[in-house]
Amino acid sequence: MTAARTCAEDTPAGPPVACSLTAMGLAAQAGRWERIAARAADCECSADLGGMEITITPPGRVDLEMARRYARLGVHWPVIQPVTEDGSDMEDVIESARTTLIGRV
Repeated sequence: MTAARTCAEDTPAGPPVACSLTAMGLAAQAGRWERIAARAADCECSADLGGMEITITPPGRVDLEMARRYARLGVHWPVIQPVTEDGSDMEDVIESARTTLIGRV
């Protein structure tokens, strides 16, 4: 099994597909996503597959400004996770997304 790489570990094989991303690393990661998208555009894939979509799991809570920053950088799907596995934390995540993110990004 290959060890997980971080965003900072660009290699000759290319940038990592998965990484840990913080607010400070967004600008640097945007360039990596652009390179990945360019590679995907060069692939001979069936047209019905559509374009490449980026899904991330941001660390911690995501406010409206952070969600908009992710969207400007090409993120299609932020997967927002609760901080704990407590049922009430899951309810808080859902309510927060409903009241601050959905329909506003």
